[in-house]
Amino acid sequence: MEWDFPSNGGGETDGFNNSSIDTFIGRRVFSLIRETIQNSMDARANSGKPVKMCFSFDQVLKREALGISELLPFLNLAARTAKDQHGAEHPGTKFFKRAIDQVVSSETIPFFSIHDFETTGLTGPTESGKGKPGAWLALVKGSGLSIKNAPGSLGSFGHGSKAPFAISQIRSVFYFSRIQEGSKVESRFQGKSILQSMETKNGEMTQGTGYFGHKHRCMPLVNDDVPKWVAKLRDKQGEGIGTSLLVPFPELGNNPDDFWRDIKISILSNFYYAILQRNLEVGLGGDNVITSSNLGECLENLLMEISRQQQDECQELREELRSAITIQYPSIEKHGTLISKSFGEVEWFMRIGQDIDWRNVGVARQNGMLISRRAKNLEKFTGTKPFDMFLCVVGQSGSQILRAAENPAHTEFEFDRITDPVERKKKLKEYSEFTREIRELIREHAAIDSSAEVFTSDLDDFFGGFNTASKDQGESEKSLDLVVHKARRATFSPGSPVKLGGDGEDDGTNEAEKGGVENETSGGKENKRSEGKAGGEKQSAGLEVLDPRIVRMHNSNTVEVYFTPTVKNSFTFSLYRSGEADREASNFKIVKDKTWRSNFVIGAVKKIQRIKLVLELHPEEQNYVHEVVIHNAK
Repeated sequence: MEWDFPSNGGGETDGFNNSSIDTFIGRRVFSLIRETIQNSMDARANSGKPVKMCFSFDQVLKREALGISELLPFLNLAARTAKDQHGAEHPGTKFFKRAIDQVVSSETIPFFSIHDFETTGLTGPTESGKGKPGAWLALVKGSGLSIKNAPGSLGSFGHGSKAPFAISQIRSVFYFSRIQEGSKVESRFQGKSILQSMETKNGEMTQGTGYFGHKHRCMPLVNDDVPKWVAKLRDKQGEGIGTSLLVPFPELGNNPDDFWRDIKISILSNFYYAILQRNLEVGLGGDNVITSSNLGECLENLLMEISRQQQDECQELREELRSAITIQYPSIEKHGTLISKSFGEVEWFMRIGQDIDWRNVGVARQNGMLISRRAKNLEKFTGTKPFDMFLCVVGQSGSQILRAAENPAHTEFEFDRITDPVERKKKLKEYSEFTREIRELIREHAAIDSSAEVFTSDLDDFFGGFNTASKDQGESEKSLDLVVHKARRATFSPGSPVKLGGDGEDDGTNEAEKGGVENETSGGKENKRSEGKAGGEKQSAGLEVLDPRIVRMHNSNTVEVYFTPTVKNSFTFSLYRSGEADREASNFKIVKDKTWRSNFVIGAVKKIQRIKLVLELHPEEQNYVHEVVIHNAK
């Protein structure tokens, strides 16, 4: 039992940079969880039972962890080769130096362990040329090789096998699988390390990838030859057929708690529907198991955990969970099944509420893994309220069409990837018909009601009909025109901060999602507090304002202001810092206007309606809570 990095035979030399690993480095945890669960779901053994995944951290004594110390000579050889090629400051040289120090200084070896149950395990031959390639060769020894049994399998390129290497600080992974061979169970084990080509003492160059097992033809260890520490780690989590991936020296970042949090976010953002449909269950160390029965509770707890982060980070993490929130908390009568002419059965969920400022469709297929929230033909929508939608293409014909167009990362649908022009044209036509049906469904449930929301030209001089995308990279379409909404009465105390959506009406949004927005405000009813200064003049008590809200846009000084005046005549609009005795109007800019101002006049309207403004706060004002105050125009 030893490591072997075969000679490259005078062929291609592998450098330190590996494109397949680099693909996942930017989002290590997200990619690892997504790719490993996807592979396990593709190996599902029984459609009547969910695939069970277990993630855990384990410690193994170095003297027992066969395969770790044995890698040291090759780490040293790789470090020396990298230094000779690129110098001591090259990232590869430094990486191998850190890896050597980790192995040498550690008495126990940390592992991030991934186990699956109720799967077929890594079946097929363990040596190329010995029959039709199967899951073992695809995962352990394949490069761009994908073997998927089911027509609706989530994977199709085989690149995901490199995701675990992106979190290992020694670029190594150990594979252990139990499979059913006739009436017997066979155990298979092999280590794999992706370093770089190394120059040996005899002047030969090796390949960049090596294997731990039997040196002859880099074969795996089988049955009784499997190291005891490997089987011990798997048996702690359960029994039966399936596969375990053991990642030594995982990169956890500065805070291991964040690592677990990111794992939960990745699971719920990508596989919420799969868990809901009882296709998947996930254990997170010990007895913490996410199932269909406690899925909603897990989401609520995660949202609560996220809410304790800084505002920008909280917003970013919540954005990952938009589809999960929509599935769990669809608006009333915004959930159903569509029978598409070209795609078959499609289950959908939609969420509409005042705290949604984007128009987005998340698309999954077959087993329920979220593929894209930027699907072709489902990115821009006009004439609709802001909404969030999730849909899963359950029908096999539709799932196969989407699979054919998926990119290797399973995040986009790119029909140019279909090489046969006749097939590409046919599938693109079917997809276009499908997206037309979805857009019709969206218009049916989210179209703007002209009696409830209209655009007015009263402030054209200020707003000019200008439209721009919001900060989430085209996922939203945010109008910067003045929008007038149907009036909604609320009962707030004057000057008291309010929660988003707290008007007592059911807007289809769960309370867990309504909190955590900074710079919300209340103007309340007639303001009878002490008079203050605004633009150098004393102001009379403010007029009555109903249901006022101020919501800061993500990562900017831009705020959305919502309120309903109780007058039809012209009035002056201002923002005041909330709670200050010596009250002074805040400075802001209106879209397309370069002038800082403390107020402006809104013209008379025919009926009392809800108003929405988009303003840029002066930098000095961004850390304050504000109130909406209006006065009769002079």
